[in-house]
Amino acid sequence: MPRPNPRRAAGATLPLRTSLLWIPLVVGACSTGADLVQAEQAAEQAEIRQAGLDALEAAAADGDLASQMRLASLYYDGRTVPRDRGKAAVWYRAAADQGLAEAYYSLGIMFEDGDGLPQDLAAAAAAYRVAAEAGVAEAQTNLGLMALRGAGMEADMDEAYRWLSSAAELGAARAQFMLGSMIANGRGTSPDAAAAVEWYERAARQGLGPAQELLAAALLAGEGVQRDPGLAARWLELAADQGSGRAQERLGLLLVAGADGIPKDAPAGASWLLKAAEGGTPTSQFNLGLLYIRGDGVPADDGEAFRWFSAAAEQGLSEAQTRVGTMCEAGRGTREDLATAATWYMIAGREGNLGALRRLEALDPRLSPAQRKAAQERALAWEEARTQRTP
Repeated sequence: MPRPNPRRAAGATLPLRTSLLWIPLVVGACSTGADLVQAEQAAEQAEIRQAGLDALEAAAADGDLASQMRLASLYYDGRTVPRDRGKAAVWYRAAADQGLAEAYYSLGIMFEDGDGLPQDLAAAAAAYRVAAEAGVAEAQTNLGLMALRGAGMEADMDEAYRWLSSAAELGAARAQFMLGSMIANGRGTSPDAAAAVEWYERAARQGLGPAQELLAAALLAGEGVQRDPGLAARWLELAADQGSGRAQERLGLLLVAGADGIPKDAPAGASWLLKAAEGGTPTSQFNLGLLYIRGDGVPADDGEAFRWFSAAAEQGLSEAQTRVGTMCEAGRGTREDLATAATWYMIAGREGNLGALRRLEALDPRLSPAQRKAAQERALAWEEARTQRTP
């Protein structure tokens, strides 16, 4: 790939990590009416789109930089033309050959992801470096992360810190978050909890969910900042609204407990735990089961408790496995089934759960030889199936 002196496009805006530059072709307004009229208008719009595409390709072929970038982004996103990442790469290369830094950044994404170009982490790092040196903040972020991971280059904490610092100062939220993490853990610099919190807050104010979570954790623990559980809960709610299962669970537990100046609101807490549980967070499934057992924030319902304990048990949470075992043994929320109870005690016991082992020892005299054999076979089959599911 040629490497001329890179330049930034005047007024260029950069995409997020997962979305390349996109400028849509002109599309006619939607219409209503008879099917024939709609069909005619759709055909007319298709002609307009095709004419616009033909003109764009002609201009791009003549070397017009803006047309090359526009065409590349259209083929990459596939919003108004059929998606074709290979064609997108061709036009990004053409723009890069003219020295456009943003085009190098986009090529870096495609090399890193192996999407439209063969995956080549070294080529991705090289492309990011050209754009980073030209001041493209997201390229600096990605280059810093590759240096941090040792992807496409030797791991280098100093280089990672340098590029992430530069991108963070330019306002890149991901860089601010990762810089805070490096500072908190003393990677590439001396540990400084207060400085880490400052960067988390800058990223959090831009709406980055993971930064909001870590800022909330710092506020709850009083690490690098004055302890403020109420403010922590507000940051957790912002992260939870973005779908973070961890934030939903932590916020739910805070509201159920109602401690440290946070008003107790068990129904609201249960609602957040339900969101996290439905998203597959096993500890939330377990905690929601406990709420149904106690009738705390939800109606007491042993059947619902058993259902959520079972969901967490299937994901390998030994505490939930033990709970399922005790409910099967007692016939609570489900029918009595000593063999199934023994199965879950065996599975949890092999994970080191001493309570499950004690329950299995107490249950064993009540098992028939057939039940004991069935439990052992089921436990072995469950563990083998889980091993196959685990990458």
